[in-house]
Amino acid sequence: MRHPDLIDLGIIGTAGAGAFVTVNSDEDGYAATVVFATTLLTLLGLALRQMVVTGRGAYAEARRAQELCSVDPTTAAGQAVEQERLRLTGELVSCIRQALEAVRHELTAGREGGDVGEKADRIHLLASEATSELRRLLGLLRGGSGVAPGAEAAPVPRPRLTRHTVLAAVAVAVLAAGENLAYYEAGNSHPTAFVFPWTPLLTAVAASTLAGWRVAPSTAAFTLAATFAVPRVTVGVMVGSGAWMVITISCLTWALASRGLHDGRSVLAVAMMAGAGFGSRMYDDPPNAGILLVLVAVTWSSGYVVGWNRRRQSAATER
Repeated sequence: MRHPDLIDLGIIGTAGAGAFVTVNSDEDGYAATVVFATTLLTLLGLALRQMVVTGRGAYAEARRAQELCSVDPTTAAGQAVEQERLRLTGELVSCIRQALEAVRHELTAGREGGDVGEKADRIHLLASEATSELRRLLGLLRGGSGVAPGAEAAPVPRPRLTRHTVLAAVAVAVLAAGENLAYYEAGNSHPTAFVFPWTPLLTAVAASTLAGWRVAPSTAAFTLAATFAVPRVTVGVMVGSGAWMVITISCLTWALASRGLHDGRSVLAVAMMAGAGFGSRMYDDPPNAGILLVLVAVTWSSGYVVGWNRRRQSAATER
């Protein structure tokens, strides 16, 4: 799944606004059903697209690795060196062209007037920069490689919490709280399940765990499971249902499943989150409890396939 951006926030805001406006006048709950179904189908479509994209990438990389393995190592090394030399030659020609264009521009400006000494200094600086770049490229051409001996590969950057992810989590939390308030005003909530203001606040906290789906999905899933279970057992306050569950639970499940079955912490996190969510929905929203389990199963399957494809692609690249 792609990284949440402002388009995602706009979709979330539009869906939330539509739900808030229509839910009070919609006795049959048709508008809420449309919002829920649209959110579900959109996320499933994104998951399916990611499966196809990563599958094609893994297949292409595997074919490339197989072709390289069938080539004689000496021939492959020679071809790689030749391709690198051609690339550096192109950069060399581009550098010369840019330097000549800059000098010509300065000469043209000098003919039109101005400080001749300043123009000469500028041309001298351009010539010095071009000479340094040419020396670098010629050194690479002679050496055949731009990598210093013994140089280590750059470390893979770790995922970090970005502003867009935080904004997406806040938008989903606002949608969740507002949706539950709207349901309560319309009389669609379970009479003993809604406790103002704790239910909308807890629902917002649960929805906001979406913020951890990239940086710490296991912690986010454990937090969501605790938010479902602990208030219900201790003080009898429940997290409200709604379209936010599709967004948050799907993203967390997908992120955890992409790590594979060998990660026991991820499997446990998904099991606890799904179990706590299912138990909560069986109390105040039984028709959607089964849908929740189906959603977890589908997103887990798609996430696992995507993770498997990525691992295949990485293995093929290393070969």
